[in-house]
Amino acid sequence: MRIFENLYGFYLYLNKAKRFDFQRKFKGKRIAVIGAANSAYEKELGKFIDDFDIVIRINKALITYQDNQEKFIGKKTDFLIHNFHENFDDGGGGPLDWKVFDRFSLKHLVQAKSDFSGKRNVFNYYKKYKSASREVLVLPSIWYQKAKKLFVSFSPTRGFLGIFLALNSEAKEVYLTGFTFFKTAYADGYRDNIKSVDETLKHIDRQGFHDAEFEFQNFLQVLTNSNIEKILLDDALYRIIKNEEQIKSQSILKSNVKSIDSLFK
Repeated sequence: MRIFENLYGFYLYLNKAKRFDFQRKFKGKRIAVIGAANSAYEKELGKFIDDFDIVIRINKALITYQDNQEKFIGKKTDFLIHNFHENFDDGGGGPLDWKVFDRFSLKHLVQAKSDFSGKRNVFNYYKKYKSASREVLVLPSIWYQKAKKLFVSFSPTRGFLGIFLALNSEAKEVYLTGFTFFKTAYADGYRDNIKSVDETLKHIDRQGFHDAEFEFQNFLQVLTNSNIEKILLDDALYRIIKNEEQIKSQSILKSNVKSIDSLFK
């Protein structure tokens, strides 16, 4: 029986897992990438976010979504970048539940970790959900390796991968909110078993997969090298980078990078 389940899962993988050609899909588009930090809730910009051509969300964003969040972060979801681990409390992305995803009219479920373990997780998804499964877009390995190379022995988070793809595309505009690289807490409801920044950093250290400061420095490198014509950051991330400029006594932000506050004064 098990061998038939594996064969059917592999059949679904071969037929439903597709190459994620993000360069083609993002070209010329206005893209918003929404993270899980509390900074996404400083301003009521839900309508502003939903007006973007493409909205990217990460992991548990849809599973933990509450109606009162819409005025802050909108509801539109074109791409959900998920780690394909369905647990809630130990770094997982939550259930891969299309009954929930369909309420957001989700267009694309994405596996951005395209090494062996990432592809195996997609295979396990098809083996588990069988005919109830949907198409999964899998990032080409060459792009995952480009991101992974920045981290040496650590791995990029799914949030970083979302940012990395947007900033390495030919998008017209990119807006980032809800990313503070663990310098502020998660938003309420996203990961309530870990409330404070200190608890979050200890959790990351225990897992050993990610490095918060390393990821932040890699983000700064990707941001600086990006050729996107217009990059908007939420106020919290903009302040964090300005503080980093003072610490390093050097300029990081180029003229194409602005705070969202500059649009809504």
